[in-house]
Amino acid sequence: MTLMMRISRLFKADMHGLLDLLEEPEAVLKQAIRDMKSEIEQGELALAERRQRETQLRSAAAHSESAINACEEQIDIAFEAQNDGLARTFIRKKLETEHRLQATMRAIAAVAAEADTMQNKLRDQQAQLDAILAQMPLHTGEQSHADPPVSSAAPAGVAEEDVEAAFLREKRNRAEGRD
Repeated sequence: MTLMMRISRLFKADMHGLLDLLEEPEAVLKQAIRDMKSEIEQGELALAERRQRETQLRSAAAHSESAINACEEQIDIAFEAQNDGLARTFIRKKLETEHRLQATMRAIAAVAAEADTMQNKLRDQQAQLDAILAQMPLHTGEQSHADPPVSSAAPAGVAEEDVEAAFLREKRNRAEGRD
């Protein structure tokens, strides 16, 4: 190993140690949580857009179905009037509308599947964030408001009188249970 390589490694090790001291773990953790929350919010907006698109497509499908029904009525009228040319025109219109309806139904299925996938991903991300938030007080030294402070001292001994009183209660309860 050359002298330059050794000096280079020493310099890199000192720089990494210095960077570790400069970075505050709490600040890095809090920034990561903010980033996760932001990503979840963006995902929720994208999901809402997909759901809105699905609603629009369903409305278009309903409109196509009503147009098909109208074409069928017009075809019936054309046949009753024995006007084959007019019947062909309405049949063409009906077929075009049916093709549009099929394309719309495929689009609805694709958007719905995409929205379901996004919703599952958001649910997983939220669960991960919740798990991190639950563990955050352990890593930052903060006490959670929901959890009582944990004492590191040894548990206090139980007084002999308390043991005797509990023993008598248990004995009485068991005697009453047999009767």
